[in-house]
Amino acid sequence: MRKETKTKISVLMTLILLLILALPAIADTGEIRLIMDGVLVQTDVAPYLHNNRTLVPVRVIAERLGADVHWEQSTETVTIRRDEDVLILTIGSPEVYVNGRKYILDTEPLIRDKRTMVPIRFISERLGASVFWDEKTNTVYIDSAVSRLTEASYMDGEGEGLVALKTNEDAVFVREYDPENHSILITLPGINCGIPLRTVPIQLGGVSSITAGEAQDGSAQVLIQLEPGQVWADTQTARSYILSLPRMVKSIAWIHDNELDTVMISTNGEPITRAMTLQDPWRAVVDLEQAILSDGEGTLELDHALVERIRFAQYDTQTVRVVADLVKEIPYQVVSDERGVRMIFSSLIQEVTVHEEEGSITVTLQAENGLKVSAPAGSKDVVWNIPAAAWSDAAVIQYFLGGDEAGSWSPDQIGNSTSVAGVMLRTIQVVTDAKGGLNLKLGLNRSAQTMTVLKNGITGAILSIALEPPPPLTGKTVVLDPGHGGSDPGAVGPQGTHEKNVNLAVGLRMKDELTDLGARVIMTREGDQFISLADRVKIANSSGADLYVSIHANGYTQETAHGTETFYCTTGHPDSAFLAQTIHQYLVSGIQRKDRGVKTASFTVLKETMMPSALVEIAFITNPEEELLLNSDGFRTIAAHSLCQGILAYFQSHS
Repeated sequence: MRKETKTKISVLMTLILLLILALPAIADTGEIRLIMDGVLVQTDVAPYLHNNRTLVPVRVIAERLGADVHWEQSTETVTIRRDEDVLILTIGSPEVYVNGRKYILDTEPLIRDKRTMVPIRFISERLGASVFWDEKTNTVYIDSAVSRLTEASYMDGEGEGLVALKTNEDAVFVREYDPENHSILITLPGINCGIPLRTVPIQLGGVSSITAGEAQDGSAQVLIQLEPGQVWADTQTARSYILSLPRMVKSIAWIHDNELDTVMISTNGEPITRAMTLQDPWRAVVDLEQAILSDGEGTLELDHALVERIRFAQYDTQTVRVVADLVKEIPYQVVSDERGVRMIFSSLIQEVTVHEEEGSITVTLQAENGLKVSAPAGSKDVVWNIPAAAWSDAAVIQYFLGGDEAGSWSPDQIGNSTSVAGVMLRTIQVVTDAKGGLNLKLGLNRSAQTMTVLKNGITGAILSIALEPPPPLTGKTVVLDPGHGGSDPGAVGPQGTHEKNVNLAVGLRMKDELTDLGARVIMTREGDQFISLADRVKIANSSGADLYVSIHANGYTQETAHGTETFYCTTGHPDSAFLAQTIHQYLVSGIQRKDRGVKTASFTVLKETMMPSALVEIAFITNPEEELLLNSDGFRTIAAHSLCQGILAYFQSHS
């Protein structure tokens, strides 16, 4: 190889000398000549110096070196591609990308006479050619037939690490192993180093770093630094050297990874695994294929309720086997990454207890082994996820209301949602999720205000749910009586608006708002039907209501009459006057109509109802202006809200 290289250089220098003699006038003219492999190259745009660097048309040099050139007008970028090598240059920018790696040039590519001009040395050498500049004759010589190292890389393969060296021509790879320094030096006699001379840290697959360099005679050298104890094997072809590095099992430990019982198998890269469960006796087994055990076989004796010991050994020349001896069957997952393998044992849930007290719910989990829980989600439908969990043989779910047991189920019984007779707890459900865990679902009658999770040792956890305070009208019953209906239209406005429709629209809005405030609302009618006065009184008195409100719109023979008034009966319930005054105050303030005051009347619905009662006349439907308002959705909503706020104020003052 060295003799061939010397001969090649000798021939090249002879050609250079002949060309120098043949072109005596070049230095005098200042023109730059380009000679490739001994042939003078003519270009339509002449090479020239820019920032002391020679620029040439990109296609002239790249295509002669076997590369394809693509010009992108929109971004003014040039892409040079040959085999797996890709160079990307941008007009006016010194940045160039070679196989994704950025380099900074001494001078930027330019456009001259509609041709893209690029630095000849950088492009030529990246495409494997050698460049020689003769300053005396202003001549650039390019030799495209240089033997070079084109690649020194690490790849994390399936089950092993691989270091690959490649050349563009046949080469001899001379390997020297240094066991004291755990390194391999590859020398390529007569081969140039066609890649950057640098050290690349790897820290994966048993390789610490790869360094590309040169020997004293200029031959390429690559130093592969291995981790201590790493086993290796190598192969080579005429143009490649491959170093194979099987996975090394460095250590095996019993840990609580994220609070779950875990066997941690540390390796120098992601291995190929095969898991199985054996019985008589129960064993969890994981085989690591194409792996070597660093320190020999061993056993870890455990003080654990379910896992007695961990055993590991070199099962055969290519397989490491790890065995967990179990007291009984435990589901487990195998998770692999570049750090190694984790055997994660599922939590076996023994008991779930749900305690409901005034304003709070407490859930306690107890497992036989390591337990992990996540933060709960939801408000009225709370979901508490227990990752990597399964049921123990005699698992039970218990529900306590005020300290007394109110229900007990097995996991099979409660897989579907189970209704409970709780004040704040509506349903309990436990289901298996798609990732091999359990979801405890609680349906609440009131939204959760805060939720706190505390671990109770390694095997337990407690979820404390503080519920939002009950709505202010919880436990109150209100009768709403939209006046008239059916064959009785009530007063009729100048535009033909029927009072019965206005009354019902306001009443239904009030029902929705009072329900949201926690009240039980009874409507004397929810549609357009006639209800007698006697039936209205009967509905109210039989409901056990806390108050009664009759809803009306006023009418008068003169259209000028307008405003709001409220009535109560002096012979009715003693709190009726206060009810009428309170809701009238809020109604007038809300709808901003004339205040006609609170008055007394012996209306049947006020005189004969047994609870505090009031009748409101929101506005005059016979007044053209107020008829328009009573037909407005916005006005109806304000009136309903004002009345509800008055009812709320009444109850709060009587709390």
